[in-house]
Amino acid sequence: MRITGVVRTAMKFVTPAQYSKTNEAHMVINRAAVTDFLKVHSPLDKEDRLLDFGCGTGETTASMAKGQLGGLGHPSQVVGVDISSSMVSHCQDHHQAPGLQFDRVDVEDLKHQDKFTNQFTMLTSFSCLHWVPNQPAAIQFFNKSLRNNGKFLFVISSTQSEETNILRREWEAMRREKKWAEILAPCSWPHFKTAHTNNSWMSTVDNNGMGHIKQDDYVKLMQNHGFQVDDCQTLPLNYMLTKDFTRNFFKSTILSSFPELKGDARKEFFDEYIARAKQHGEQHDEDGLVNGRVEGIQIFGKKIKKN
Repeated sequence: MRITGVVRTAMKFVTPAQYSKTNEAHMVINRAAVTDFLKVHSPLDKEDRLLDFGCGTGETTASMAKGQLGGLGHPSQVVGVDISSSMVSHCQDHHQAPGLQFDRVDVEDLKHQDKFTNQFTMLTSFSCLHWVPNQPAAIQFFNKSLRNNGKFLFVISSTQSEETNILRREWEAMRREKKWAEILAPCSWPHFKTAHTNNSWMSTVDNNGMGHIKQDDYVKLMQNHGFQVDDCQTLPLNYMLTKDFTRNFFKSTILSSFPELKGDARKEFFDEYIARAKQHGEQHDEDGLVNGRVEGIQIFGKKIKKN
């Protein structure tokens, strides 16, 4: 999502070039989601128009426009949208195909949404929605953009795995230790540091608006906004991340979190936490990538009524 300027998203630590390097793992995840979608719904054809929300660097969007994302089919038009002008410009410069276009959209800016109203028969979003603070606004935009019986397919990152993600695992371990239990008790894990607004639908949110997206919560959110959910599951998402991505995520998300920690206690915590993470962390592979060890939600269905 947004890389430059003032925007309503938490992803401000990565450039289009850095994000694009992690794309192959995303494609594996996205093709697997398509395979599950096709167990229930038919492939797309020339009668279909697809909106890809949070298109990022555009590889998946372009693949769908060429009819090359698994067996999803070949719609006549694919529109990739993102809140980031940088990402949209990157896509326009790097991806061309018949029926493919890219545009900027902000789900909270109602003035510029009319051109999307009732235009699409399919809506996808892959590994983007966890950055969106106002989920109900996004779902309302989806309902507005889809025609009746229009289909949707989302892959949503939820949180870092407590068992296998080294940053999360060491945090949880320190919270249980006698030395740190009382000091860390007021603190919450930041997940992706998205401060959720309009968040009454969430059962996990804290006083700062932080919380992970939970499967049951998201199913109810979709159902309450005019959608039928055909399938939803929680599953591991094996994103392969670059050193720059992981380094920038740590600096922008982890190091700036836990505001309850002050002064010497904060310094002592991070000194120990960083040392432990380095000691037990995974090595990057020969391509300079490491598994992000993220848990996520795969959900699909269709619009059954106007919201």
